[in-house]
Amino acid sequence: MSTNKAPRIGITAHLDGDNARLAKAYYRRIVEAGGVPFILPPIDSDEVANITLDCLDAVLFSGGGDPNPLLWGQEGARFGGGTCMERDLGEMRLLREAMARRMPILGICRGMQLLGMAAGCPLAEDISLLTLPEGRQRLLHAQNADRSEPSHNVYITPDSQLHSILNSDVLPVNSFHHQALADGSETMRVVATAADGVIEGIESAEGYPWIGVQWHPETMDATHNLLFQWLIREARCINLMRRINSIDTHTDTPMLRRYGVTLRASSTPRAQLNLDDMRRGGLKKAIVACYVPQAYSDESFYEEVGFEVSPWQYVLDTYEWLKKEVEANKDIAYLTTNAADFRPNKCGLMFAIENGLALYYPHESDSPEARATVDERIAECKRMGVVYVTLCHNGCNVICKSAIATGTGSQDGLSTLGFYVCEKLAAAGILIDLSHTARSTINDVLSIRDIIPICSHSCCRALTDHLRNLTDSHLRRIAIRGGVISLTMYKGFVGGDSIDNFIRHVEYARSIAGIDHIGIGSDMDGGGGLQGLSSVADYHNITRKLIERGWSDEDIAKLWGENFIRLQERIITDKS
Repeated sequence: MSTNKAPRIGITAHLDGDNARLAKAYYRRIVEAGGVPFILPPIDSDEVANITLDCLDAVLFSGGGDPNPLLWGQEGARFGGGTCMERDLGEMRLLREAMARRMPILGICRGMQLLGMAAGCPLAEDISLLTLPEGRQRLLHAQNADRSEPSHNVYITPDSQLHSILNSDVLPVNSFHHQALADGSETMRVVATAADGVIEGIESAEGYPWIGVQWHPETMDATHNLLFQWLIREARCINLMRRINSIDTHTDTPMLRRYGVTLRASSTPRAQLNLDDMRRGGLKKAIVACYVPQAYSDESFYEEVGFEVSPWQYVLDTYEWLKKEVEANKDIAYLTTNAADFRPNKCGLMFAIENGLALYYPHESDSPEARATVDERIAECKRMGVVYVTLCHNGCNVICKSAIATGTGSQDGLSTLGFYVCEKLAAAGILIDLSHTARSTINDVLSIRDIIPICSHSCCRALTDHLRNLTDSHLRRIAIRGGVISLTMYKGFVGGDSIDNFIRHVEYARSIAGIDHIGIGSDMDGGGGLQGLSSVADYHNITRKLIERGWSDEDIAKLWGENFIRLQERIITDKS
C-alpha cells in the first residue's frame, strides 16, 4: 500500500463511559480493502467537523446504541437500547457536513439509521411499531448466534447501486437491532428489505456515494468485503481531488452580482460557484469571468446589465466586486494571477473578461483613437491580472466575427483592429480565448505567429452539431499550437442534460487534441450545469466517472489543471 495515496477513511467510535472504542473488525476491513483508518470520537463542533473532513476521503458511520428519540421529535425512549446524546450530536453534525461535501459514506446498523434520518427518513423506535406485510411473520432482528452467522436474508433491488456492488438479489445477513427506518425519503432510496418488510439497505436517490446497510458486514464472510472495497474506490476520487491542483477555466458568477449574490453558499440566491462548494467539490481554483453582453447601443447595454454603465466601466466595477468578496472571505479565499499558485485549505480565484467588446466600444472601424483606447485598456487588464480575454460573445463586435454571427459586424474573421488587439494581448501575456468565435476568426488567430490560444469553455462539433462547438480540425490545430481546450457543461453544447454527455466530449477531445491539451471550463452561473453536475460541489463526480473508465491519476490531473498551468507558465516565461 502506498500510504501517501491510500484513501483515508474515518470511522466513528462508540462511547463507553470515558472511553471512545471501536471494534477491530471495522478498521481491519478498511485496511484489507486498501484504506488507512482513522478513529473519530464524537465532537459536537462545526470547526472540528470541518477540520476532520478536510483530512479524510470517506467516512464509515459504525454501529452502536440507539439514536435518542428526543432528537428526532419523538417523546422519548419506550423500548430501551442504550442512547448517548453526546454521540448523536457529534455524529449528526459530522454526517451532515460530509453529505454537504458529497463525500463517500457507508452507514452500518446505527450508522444507516443516522444516514436515513439526515436525509429525512422517519425512524421507528421499535420494529414492533412497523406494519407487517400481509401473510408474513416478524423475523428475529436481534440474533443470539455469533456475529459471523447469518440469521435471515435481505432482498436487494436489482437496479440499485447496492445490487451492482454485491452482485446479488438475495444475501444472507446477520441482525442486531430493534429500531429501524420506517420509510425512505425524496433523497434516500430504500434498496434492500427483509422478508418481513424491515428496511435493510438505503442509498442516495440523487446518485451520491452514500450507502447504508442495517446488518454488520464487517463481521460477515468475504462477500461483504465488496462494500468496503466500494467505499475505498469512491474515496479514491476524493483523495485524488485533494492532491491535484484543479482549475475550472470558466465560470460566470460575477454576472449574478446585480441580484445581490455573494461567494458563499449562504447567499440567496445561491451561486453554482461559491467558496463553500469549491471546498466541498475539491476545486482549488476557478477563473471567474466578467461576462460583457454584446450590445450595439448604450441603451441595449444598459438593458442587458440592469443599470447605466459603459462596458469598460462594467468590467472595472466587476473587478472591484470580486476584490471585495475575496477580502470579505480572506480566511478561505485569495485572488491570484497564477494558475500554479496553490494555497492549502483556500480557494483561488482568477479574473477574466468574456467579450472583447469591453476593449473598444461602440462598433466602429479601426482608427488611431481606437488603438490608443485598446492600449490603455490592455495595460489596465494586465494591472488587474486578467488571465484571458474572450474575443467576442454571441454576436459580432469590432474585433471579430462570432460563431453566432448576429449584429452589424461586416468582417469575416478578425478585423484590422482585431489583429492589433490579439498582438497586444499576446505581448501583455494575456491569453486569447477563442470560445464563441467563428471558424474564420479561429483561422485568423492561428495565422498569427507565436500566439497560443485557449478555448475556455467549448465542446466538440463532431458529437454535437452546434455553431459554438469546435471542429476536429480546430481541435487539432489549437493543440498543435500548444493551446488548451476546456470542455464545458452547457447542455446545448454537450447534447443532453447528463454528466455522461459531458464525459463523451472530454474523451472525444482527448482522442483528437491529445491528453496534454484539454481542460474543464464549466460555464457555471452562465448556463452550465448538468444532472450530476449541478454545482461545483459535484466535481468529484467527474473524477469518479474518469476513474471508472480507466483514466490514470496522471491524466486526470492533466485534465483538471496541469495542462492549463503548463500553458500559462509557458506564456509567462516567453514574456519575461
